[in-house]
Amino acid sequence: MSLTSFYTALTGLNNNAMAINVIGNNLANINTTAFKSSKTNFAELLAGLSTTTAANGNPIQIGVGSTVQGVSPVFSQGSIAYTGRNTDAAISGNGFFVVSIGDGLGYTRCGTFGLTREGHLSNSEGFHVMGYAVADGAASNNATLAPIMIEKGGSLPPRATTAMSMSANLDSQVPDGTEFNTSMQIFDSLGTAHLVTISFTKTAVGQWTWTATIPATDTGGAASDPPVQVGTGTLTFDGNGVLTGLAANPSIQLTGLASGATDQTITFGILDENGSPRMTSYSSPSSVSSTIQDGSPF
Repeated sequence: MSLTSFYTALTGLNNNAMAINVIGNNLANINTTAFKSSKTNFAELLAGLSTTTAANGNPIQIGVGSTVQGVSPVFSQGSIAYTGRNTDAAISGNGFFVVSIGDGLGYTRCGTFGLTREGHLSNSEGFHVMGYAVADGAASNNATLAPIMIEKGGSLPPRATTAMSMSANLDSQVPDGTEFNTSMQIFDSLGTAHLVTISFTKTAVGQWTWTATIPATDTGGAASDPPVQVGTGTLTFDGNGVLTGLAANPSIQLTGLASGATDQTITFGILDENGSPRMTSYSSPSSVSSTIQDGSPF
């Protein structure tokens, strides 16, 4: 037996030992916030140019083992846990938090943040979290990144909801008259929360109606009174389950609120910013995949 066979086997043992070390590191960090596991990538080692050929003319080339081509992080989405701290944050999807590291910028997925004595939002290593200035509730990414500072004793006024959107599927196979209900929380100009219930009712093949209501108590009624309708409309889907015939997003009107808040008009985003529908009607159970609203309390 040639010495090459021992070398070939040894490469496999050494490389798998490294892979076990990577696995051990993954296990050691199983409770590390925002840790991303790694995987070992292997590659085959081939001998030099073949000097012999088989009877059929094919070259005879025997590999000489394997090598570790690299250790790469796995950036799959981890689970998001509630910490009970209002300064902690998490990223769902792509992206990083930006922190100041002296003369430059650093990037991290760890959102364990706290406030310094001066009011700077900082991570556990003491680096200040960076952000863009906000004007009228919107951040401008054309501005210069600056440390985020929370003024002690400061406050943010409430922001009335002006837009709400929903991505959902309405089951095309349910019988006529079937109703599907879902709810969204919105805020008025005083920061009072209101629960808007959206009821979808199938009326015919490819035809649904929607109705938005709020509790009667929100407008000064009794708890036993029927909900107050604040919006309604019709949805039409073609044979491919695609929403058709909707030229613009409908609106929801909140008036006469018992809180004394200003009357407000809320755009119901059935279409996204590109005019593409967020609603489908496929042969799958009715469900809501996401909801978004732009209001906030005091």
